[in-house]
Amino acid sequence: MAIPTYRRAWSLIMALDSLLRQSRRPDEVLVVLKPSGDGSEEVLRRYEGDLPLRVAVQRWGTSRWPSRWG
Repeated sequence: MAIPTYRRAWSLIMALDSLLRQSRRPDEVLVVLKPSGDGSEEVLRRYEGDLPLRVAVQRWGTSRWPSRWG
């Protein structure tokens, strides 16, 4: 599962909540995050223990691909 997000913390919440309601949860959730100050980073931290999140932080003109959020 891949979720791109930029200035859409509310949409990110809806997508992650939907994944939590699934009878079979995904093996990995890749979130491509372009920080925008909308609270998306805090949203991801709240879901960190409930879903297998992998976050790619894209800065202007660069990308950083950590093995896991943190």
